[in-house]
Amino acid sequence: MIRNWRPGDRFWPAHTKAPKKIKDLLQKLKVAQPRRRLWPVVVSGNELVWMRGFPVPCQYHADANDEAVLIRELTQEVEEHTI
Repeated sequence: MIRNWRPGDRFWPAHTKAPKKIKDLLQKLKVAQPRRRLWPVVVSGNELVWMRGFPVPCQYHADANDEAVLIRELTQEVEEHTI
């Protein structure tokens, strides 16, 4: 399921020793406060398995013979209109 992150959520990026609070990860990326609220994550059961801007946890890397799912991030141009 894709949803916005919630306070208390933790994510375990590849090549790190332990899960990190998403709040801390977004602060390190210097994501502006208004954009943080809408940061997408993918959840499988109770576990976060993907987070925009971070490598997938090692346990979810596909081997050569495994089936895999590609999550592709697309950017959307937003036009600003003044009234």
